[in-house]
Amino acid sequence: MPIDAQLDVGVGTINSMLSVGVGQRLGLFAGSGVGKSVMMGMLARFVKADVVVVGLIGERGREVQEFVIDNLGSGLQRAVVVACPADDSAALRLRGARLATQIAEVYRDQGKNVLLLMDSLTRVAQAQREIGLAMGEPPTSKGYTPSSFAWLPRLVERAGCGETAESGAITGFYTVLMEEDDLQDPIVDAARAILDGHIVLSRTLAEQGLYPAIDIGSSVSRLMNRLTSVEQQGYAQRFRALWQCYREQQDLINIGAYRPGSDPLTDEAIARHDAMVAFLRQSEADAWRVQLEKSSAGKLAQCREQREQAQAQQSELGRLELEYRQQHLEKTQTSASAYQQFLRFYHQLSQAVQAQQGVVQRLEAQESAQVQKYVICHQDRRAIKSQLDSNLQKLIIAIDGRFDFSAHKDFREAYEDLDAKPNSYQIDMTEAQYIDSSALGMLLLLRDHAGGDSADVEIVNCNADAAIGPNTMKSGSGNRVLVADDNAVDRKLLAKIVGSAGFEVVEAVDGNDAVDKYFSDKPDLVLLDALMPGRDGFSVARAIKAHETDEFVPIIFLTSLTEASDLARCVEAGGDDFLSKPYNHVVLKAKLQAMQRMRETNQTVQLQRDEIARHHMQLVADQEAAKAVFDNVAHTRNLETPYIKYLLSPLAMFNGDVLLAAQNPANSVYILLGDFTGHGLAAAIGTMPLADVFYSMTAKGFTLSQIVKECNRKLGSVLPPGYFCCATALMLDFNRSTVEVWNGGLPSAYLRKADSNDIRLLASNHLPLGISSADKFDDATLVYEVELGDRLFLATDGVIESRNEAGEYFGSDTLEDIISQGASHDLFHRVQQAVNSFVNFDGRDDDLTMVEITVVTPDKVQPAEVVDDVEALGGPRDWKFSYELGPQSLKDFNPLPLLQQVLMGAPYLRTKATAIYAVLAELYSNALEHGVLGLRSEMKSSADGFAAYYAARVRALESVKGFVRFDFEGELVDNDVHLQIIVTDSGKGFDFETFVARARNAVDTVGGYHGRGIRLLWDLCETVNYVEPGNQIEMNEILNEELLGELKLIMEDEFGDLMQTFLVESQKQFHSAKSAWDGGDFANLRLSAHSLKGSCANVGAEQLQQTCALLEDQAKAGIGDRVPELLAQVSTQLHDVHGLIESL
Repeated sequence: MPIDAQLDVGVGTINSMLSVGVGQRLGLFAGSGVGKSVMMGMLARFVKADVVVVGLIGERGREVQEFVIDNLGSGLQRAVVVACPADDSAALRLRGARLATQIAEVYRDQGKNVLLLMDSLTRVAQAQREIGLAMGEPPTSKGYTPSSFAWLPRLVERAGCGETAESGAITGFYTVLMEEDDLQDPIVDAARAILDGHIVLSRTLAEQGLYPAIDIGSSVSRLMNRLTSVEQQGYAQRFRALWQCYREQQDLINIGAYRPGSDPLTDEAIARHDAMVAFLRQSEADAWRVQLEKSSAGKLAQCREQREQAQAQQSELGRLELEYRQQHLEKTQTSASAYQQFLRFYHQLSQAVQAQQGVVQRLEAQESAQVQKYVICHQDRRAIKSQLDSNLQKLIIAIDGRFDFSAHKDFREAYEDLDAKPNSYQIDMTEAQYIDSSALGMLLLLRDHAGGDSADVEIVNCNADAAIGPNTMKSGSGNRVLVADDNAVDRKLLAKIVGSAGFEVVEAVDGNDAVDKYFSDKPDLVLLDALMPGRDGFSVARAIKAHETDEFVPIIFLTSLTEASDLARCVEAGGDDFLSKPYNHVVLKAKLQAMQRMRETNQTVQLQRDEIARHHMQLVADQEAAKAVFDNVAHTRNLETPYIKYLLSPLAMFNGDVLLAAQNPANSVYILLGDFTGHGLAAAIGTMPLADVFYSMTAKGFTLSQIVKECNRKLGSVLPPGYFCCATALMLDFNRSTVEVWNGGLPSAYLRKADSNDIRLLASNHLPLGISSADKFDDATLVYEVELGDRLFLATDGVIESRNEAGEYFGSDTLEDIISQGASHDLFHRVQQAVNSFVNFDGRDDDLTMVEITVVTPDKVQPAEVVDDVEALGGPRDWKFSYELGPQSLKDFNPLPLLQQVLMGAPYLRTKATAIYAVLAELYSNALEHGVLGLRSEMKSSADGFAAYYAARVRALESVKGFVRFDFEGELVDNDVHLQIIVTDSGKGFDFETFVARARNAVDTVGGYHGRGIRLLWDLCETVNYVEPGNQIEMNEILNEELLGELKLIMEDEFGDLMQTFLVESQKQFHSAKSAWDGGDFANLRLSAHSLKGSCANVGAEQLQQTCALLEDQAKAGIGDRVPELLAQVSTQLHDVHGLIESL
């Protein structure tokens, strides 16, 4: 149906300037804080509509209640509110908008005129945006999806007039939020296109205090021309022109720059501005007055019309009466019968005149009363309410709360009629769906006190439960409340309110009864009167709290006390809150619900605490089990030796520091001290892969460089980003009296000499483990000579970074002073005592580890444990395998650790691990050098000869051809181990019979740097046999008893001294050259390069010797363009030479 009737919205600006039709759809465009909610409330209360449907979509939850109570007010009687706050899901917010529209449609189909207020259309679009983005729709302007814009017309188009004349209409007001007051916002623009008009609320007008802040220049109603007269349209246009003219010239007017007479339109706008502002400004009281004026004016006009009709009838009757009187005088001579008939008619006419006079008088009285009401309507609404309140003041006895007459039509009319009929009246509350407690109290007081003894006032059809309001608690919640009050009336009222809120009520008549009921009925919450005879509420609260367990039972004090000290006593006695008398049921219910939430929160916390305790116990058990596994993996058994002292002091259960010790097959001692990132389990997790690599590779005879390189690779592959291990690794060779060091990121280690206070710093010169990739990792080590009684001291940064109570660090200088002073034999004890005295262990923030190793004689190093019962070790009982190396492997691969690992797969061979490793080393060296390479051992008869032998070996390896093959066969029979090793090479062989005979008959004549290998094999093996033509050797039954003495003999000969001297001196010379280059000292660079060249000549390292010569030439000429390149070559070549010497 078309829109052809104007709707009175109760707002003068809209009615006059933006006229709205019944069934029209308008937008209410506003930013935040410009009176949008107040405008919606005015529309809900004053629009002439049968039903008001309000959709509060996406607003804050607190604003819903405020809108219903403060803004909607009396309009709630004819309103339906659908609220979906912002914390609801997007789907639920969309459903709320649809539901509000559906409810409006139902009432429209019933023939009612419906006002639909949708707040807000923007929140609806935002809800659809969330869903659209989640479904993968592409975002457009300001992130809105296409479906967000498509959804708006589907919602808005459902409002409007019905399809038939009998149907009602939906007049829709849709609020649209303008972010930053932007009229070009995409949702604002889309809404403007689909609505029948829009009303813009201006922030500028709101800041000027002009409410409603309607910007008439930016607002428009598209149906105004159809709904209003041409005269009204002309006035509206003239008003807009004057208003807009004034706004354009306002700056000039405010500063006095406008000259009157310059523009007639501006002059008129200035003259009428105050009147225009007064016309546009409209308060809620003004709206009420307009409504009352309309109502009173209508009744007054009706009364006047009735009075005028009565007066006209009276005048007619008067005229007739005069006429008949004249006729009576003229016709005195008529017949008696006619005269009698005339008299009867005259008397009837006189009675009619008198009756009509009574009607006129009664209508005049009614008109006078309506005029009086009309005059009262022009008074302020607050004055009317104040007058009514003063008239009822005598009836208000101990009633708390504000009574809104406008919200309770039944009571207002009842009171007015009670004044008219003070002696008998019946108040029917059938239609009162909901009244507050103050209204019910007033009705009860009216019944009991209004008319005195003669009054007969009865309240019927009143649901007393309605006075308490709707039950907001879940039905059957089972929460029990103890109400303790000696006043029976207060106690019953409290019980009624509490019971209606869904609680089970237990009543106590005094303090002693309250204590008894508390322990017998186990309430969940206590309402306690503070002042009771006998035992007061303070004593009761203390008794309850004294026996309170983990279960939280809130206590709310009910008191008429108002002094701050008295209220403080309530809290000190154990109260959790208090409520002042007289009671406000709204506040009481809110406090009950708040305490219930606190109690539920406390129960949740207790459950969580118990759950945390259980998880903690399980966590501790898991940690203890995990720690046992960690301790077994990173065991300290090898540290329990007389020459090692150590301290492991973790900050937590798991230690982020790791200290490992092991022996290789040659009984050299390996030590690794590591400090992982952080502390606790996260730091200790890297211990397992590190210990696994360290122990397994040490037992297989790998060099220190190979071990740290593999440790770096392993940690780099298993540790997460940002985690690494600072470590110092040592290899102590007590036979050679040397220590090999690799330090990556830990504080400097210290070498303290036994016979002096001299110390040497073994500083860090590498990155920590787990940072560098395998191809960039630097595994170069430093070798230092040590003497009997020297001490090596290592510590993590937890020692030097320890702090005392003043926050001062222990520091490396303090540690160095302690190490360098005093006797060396109690070094570890002195450091430990100094740290313990300095550190505040309660304030520690890192693990603390330190270790001291004393250089001892080789016989102090205990070999690995020997298991007598080899049967118990298990493993394969009979086996054999072959292993052959080709030319590429012979060049640069050391097969001994791999072969050792395979052989140790038979556990019963581990008792002979050291002897097997020595035999394999001797066999492989002979097969490679004498068999494949064809070198003669006689070349090693002197130091110079050995150097030539080594140089020839290096050259031969560059073009090596041939193979070396190992054949192994083992068997375990009746706890007796049998092992056979056959080594075959591709060489031509030699006259082994002459060699063996000469070696056996003239052992003493064998000297120099050769001839001891065959004797080692004879001592370690039961049988040693060469096979024709001498390129194969067979050994059986490796023994273990004579091994250590023979190894000591070999390691202490001149060959060992020569190689050891090169290892130590070459490292010193290289680092001296590097330091000289870093300092720009070409003279020292030349001397260091010259010394290193000489050391290389002693051992036949020709390629390294040539590189050093080039470096010396560069330093001599003072040219540094190739020095970095040459130093890098020297480092690489020196590392290769050291590795080769270690393998030998």
